[in-house]
Amino acid sequence: MVWNFAAGKKERQAFRYIGHSAAVTSVAFDATHNLIASSSKDKTVRLWKPSAEGRSTVLKAHTAAVRACAFSANGCMLATCSDDKTVKVWSVPQQSFLCSLNGHTNWVRTCQLSPDARLAVSGGDDHTVRVWDVETRATVSTFEELDGSTATVARFHPDGNCVATGGSDGCLKLWDLRSARIIQYYDAHDGAVTDAAFHPSGNFLLSSSKDGTLKVWDLQEGLLLYTLHGHDGPTLGVNFSPAGGHFISGGADGQVMSWRTNFDSCLTAAAAAWGDANGGNDSGCCTGSSSSKQQGGQVAWKPFAKGCTAASAGDPAGPKTAPPARHAPPAIAAPNTIAAVRPSHRPQQQAAGPLVAVQQQEHAADSCAGLDAGLAGVLQQLVSQLDVLTSTVAAMEERVTISEDRGRRMDATLAQLLAQQQQQPALPARQAAPLPEPLPVQVQQQATQLLAAGPAVAQPSTGDKAALNGADAAGDGGAAALQQQLDSLPQAAVAGA
Repeated sequence: MVWNFAAGKKERQAFRYIGHSAAVTSVAFDATHNLIASSSKDKTVRLWKPSAEGRSTVLKAHTAAVRACAFSANGCMLATCSDDKTVKVWSVPQQSFLCSLNGHTNWVRTCQLSPDARLAVSGGDDHTVRVWDVETRATVSTFEELDGSTATVARFHPDGNCVATGGSDGCLKLWDLRSARIIQYYDAHDGAVTDAAFHPSGNFLLSSSKDGTLKVWDLQEGLLLYTLHGHDGPTLGVNFSPAGGHFISGGADGQVMSWRTNFDSCLTAAAAAWGDANGGNDSGCCTGSSSSKQQGGQVAWKPFAKGCTAASAGDPAGPKTAPPARHAPPAIAAPNTIAAVRPSHRPQQQAAGPLVAVQQQEHAADSCAGLDAGLAGVLQQLVSQLDVLTSTVAAMEERVTISEDRGRRMDATLAQLLAQQQQQPALPARQAAPLPEPLPVQVQQQATQLLAAGPAVAQPSTGDKAALNGADAAGDGGAAALQQQLDSLPQAAVAGA
């Protein structure tokens, strides 16, 4: 369904587009080219023009169900991911295949392109989040989910230096791509995270979950700003408007809800409340879902019920101190840098990448401790062979995709030639000369006999020969008499003659 939110219309106009033969898994909108992309379990991606006709172009994208699709910021590229363990990038203007990103060992659930379209991020059932260089098709960074969680969401920060990921464990993580470190970690939901979206300012993160709630996070302070209830059942998708004044949510109850953001007013009211609690000193700020109490001259900080849990083992015990001062709400202008996103007052949230790797190695060592050394070697061999097989299959699928793309271009060229041929006027048909009538049977027989006998030469008779000889003699006598007459004439007469 496509909804028209034209200004001045109280009733929203909706268009229902039909084309996919299986469930639709994801949709994306490109405001630059006014296109809608939809992915489906029917292994295809469709590009729609948002009009009443509902015309679409089909991209035979993958060999298995397509889980997600996402446009680049300029709308020139489209990323798709699938259960065939690949991420593929497409050219939107040419509607052609560009490249395939291979490396996942299980289904890929989510993907997105960076703001400059140079990088891509993906996550899936292999418990990893991968960052790719689109030009070289190489993996730039790999982040592993802890405790066997499936990576269900991966989103780029508006400045492109940070990635937010969500998993089946209900947690949200913010990764700094430059240092490959976790900079924020939230034990966010009671169910799996289904979607997430950054506010255009980069200061807020919106998340949805199977627990039926929507949550808005203040990334500058590391706080829960809102917990929203409205859907009857799991919430499946969220996104902000381009200007950031509204956001949309969809749920399993079949409803799409439009919400108005009032983050700035909430932060202003929270700052005033903080100042009243501190005797008119508004040197701090808290959110509506947090509480503050005076404890021994120091303000105890309680971000929210489930809290912003620690990502390292060195967290200091006891209550957290109040956040630093913020005299004005964040301006919705250019996206903030990663330094603004990283909460300096929450050192316990910054988990080093080596620490995560050490924890994962210890977990792997514990799981294999009870196995026989020979069995462990066999398992490692099987895993390596499976990796080689997966890479081979991915290469074959990429070749098949390229061949299909060439076939589509050839079909389009042939269709164009046929259309041009049909437009040209038809030439008049030539009339064939009538065949000669067959000769009668008698004539045919006579001709056959003559041809068999061959050419006959008539021989002259004896009388004919004598007559011919006499004619020759008479001719010779006449010529002699004429010559004598000429000789008797005078020379002058002969000359005058």
